[in-house]
Amino acid sequence: MLNYLQLQEIEHQLLEVPSMVDRYEMHSSDFRDRLVDWFVNLERIFQQNRLPIAGSIAAMRAMVLSAGRGVIPQGITVQGRVTRRKLRDAAAIHALRSVTELAANSIETDRERLRQAQEMVKRLVALAIAKKLHGFGSRDHHCCDTDRWNLVWNTPDTQGGAIQLQGLVGRTDALILLNQGASGA
Repeated sequence: MLNYLQLQEIEHQLLEVPSMVDRYEMHSSDFRDRLVDWFVNLERIFQQNRLPIAGSIAAMRAMVLSAGRGVIPQGITVQGRVTRRKLRDAAAIHALRSVTELAANSIETDRERLRQAQEMVKRLVALAIAKKLHGFGSRDHHCCDTDRWNLVWNTPDTQGGAIQLQGLVGRTDALILLNQGASGA
């Protein structure tokens, strides 16, 4: 189970895919090198989080590197005359598509859990504002995060929601999400 910050780091990496495609489309000379660096960063994130998908990403990186050395990867076809550039580009785009899909699928459960937690926070903040709890509302944005959490945790009307939220994402992420929700209210 990924925590909020880990999930954000992976999503940040996935948001770089459009710029990779732009580099490919512009026939940028550094496209393959940037793609390999992107793979390395994504591998590192998954490896730090002890997720075995890091191995799959490394294998795709190896495929891109070997295609750059003239090895035709299995399942890759090139139209017309096979040139080293066509081969490299075909392998790179295939790997980019596969890794993006793999990474997005691997975090979907955590994304859904986070979406549920954010909805729960919206309801908690609305209830806290309605109950006029200190730390919630337009003039109380400078309340300490832990004070705000303790107030929600110890108030009978909001305690049930706080318990559910903590059970869903853990105390640290609940604190982060509640602070974001209260700041946005």
